Amino acid sequence: MTYKEKLLDPRWQKKRLEVLSRDNFTCQLCVENHNSLHVHHKTYVWGKDPWDYDIINLVTLCYDCHKLETQSKEDIKIMINNLQMDGIPLLHISEDIKNKIYLKHNFNG
Repeated sequence: MTYKEKLLDPRWQKKRLEVLSRDNFTCQLCVENHNSLHVHHKTYVWGKDPWDYDIINLVTLCYDCHKLETQSKEDIKIMINNLQMDGIPLLHISEDIKNKIYLKHNFNG
């Protein structure tokens, strides 16, 4: 079953409704509730099905915020990879630096 097919599974649809309801059918980043809403996985575990995650790992985001969140994660992966290619070991890239990169990307464009 593809990931796209798994998102049509009744188990995911039930979990998705739980999250949307918990979040009052409102994006938790921009507080928008008129845009298309998505349920975002904060983290992924290889081999785990979408509905197997604890509800605390899921959040309601509007289409635009979900797209930005997904792109931000990809940008951070690229930045970290570039730092590693420059000879900086991953262990030396602190959470503080990762957070600054994330905040800069999200709030300064």
